[in-house]
Amino acid sequence: MTPEESQQIAAAGTVFFQNTLVQIFSFGWFGVYILAFMISMHIIWCIYCYVTYSVILIQNYTIGKRNIMNKDIKP
Repeated sequence: MTPEESQQIAAAGTVFFQNTLVQIFSFGWFGVYILAFMISMHIIWCIYCYVTYSVILIQNYTIGKRNIMNKDIKP
């Protein structure tokens, strides 16, 4: 193998290694963005459920209280 061939192989290996590092770094940042998105969607979903079920509980409480006060409940 000539020295020129060795230099070409070494240059190709260096470029491949650098491209691999860039891809690993890019995928790492993509994973961070996906994780942040999932956490934010979870927080939004929890707030939605809390508000929705709180309204349902308040409605049921006031309806039940109204029924007891009006003695609409029959045995």
